[in-house]
Formats: sequence, C-alpha cells, structure tokens
Amino acid sequence: MKSAVAVDLLEKMAKDGKYVYSTPDLRMLFTESERTRIGTLERLVGKGILVRATEASGIYVYPDGRSEGSRIRHQVALMLRQGHYSYISLESSLSAYGVIDQIPAVLTVMTTGREGKFTTPWGRIEFVHTERSPVDILTRARRGPDGNLDIALPDMALEDMKRTKRDLSLVDWEMYQEALEELEEFL
Repeated sequence: MKSAVAVDLLEKMAKDGKYVYSTPDLRMLFTESERTRIGTLERLVGKGILVRATEASGIYVYPDGRSEGSRIRHQVALMLRQGHYSYISLESSLSAYGVIDQIPAVLTVMTTGREGKFTTPWGRIEFVHTERSPVDILTRARRGPDGNLDIALPDMALEDMKRTKRDLSLVDWEMYQEALEELEEFL
C-alpha cells in the first residue's frame, strides 16, 4: 500500500478518535497480503508515520492523530492489557485527586492481567496485578479524564496502595479526607 493511501486511512480513523492500533487492528485496516502489510508497516514506521508503542508489543500509534501524550499513554495501557480489567490507581490515582502532591513519572495501573513495566515514547507504564472482582472494579472506579481508562476512587486507590505495600509517606491524610468528602457530595 502506498504511504499516502495509508495516511489517508489513518487520518480518517484519527477523526473518529482512533490513533492507537494493535497488529490485528492494522490487519483489518490495511486489507492487503501479510507480506505486503509487513512492508507497509515497516515503511510507515521508518518514516515516523506510525510509532511502535513499545519494542515488542505489536502496538502502534499514529502520532499525528493530534492527541495529548497522556491520552496516548492511557490508550497504550488499555491495548497492552486488552481483555482484562485495568484502571488507574496507586500513586497516579491519588495524585489526580490531590492526595499526593507529586506528579508520578510512571502511570500506575492495576490490572486483572499480568504485571509488567513498559517504557513508551509517551512515558512509562507500570501494571500491578489485582485479584479484585470485575464488580468491585466497576463500582469503585470512575471513567477517567481521558474518557477511556477508568480511575480508582481515593478509598480504592489507598486500599490498593496498602495491598501492594506501597510507600504511604507521600499521602496527605487531610487532603485524602477532603477528597472523600467532595466525592460524597458529588456521588
């Protein structure tokens, strides 16, 4: 497939909010033989039109999809643990609620899938396994600011911190109480 045709397809998908792709996604988008598709992908990656999210994950990003880096990182996290329940928690969640006043360099994600750490061009992602039930996750996490990856409520994030034996010294307990009170009013 010619690069210009591929870019047109990627642009159309980006307008619909799709800019992160798995290998099967690209197989459906670029309907050509496997050999030709591999050549197309190599060419698009070589030209910087598509970027590999991680070295060996089979996930690609169309960076001209005009999305913010954090949103891309959240989409990549969802793709890396596709088929599992995953949600922002631990330090990332508590920081979002102002309970930890530092902005974590790593996006911390609880998942029913495998643990793992990934470095992407948009930042690092750490997956921590959880035994939480899907019902518990769905009732105690809310849709995140990016509209895709859910985020744990403060009490759930704190429980996750304790369960995984994370350092609680960064927690501002007064801000934690305020966050809980604000959520009670909102919910």
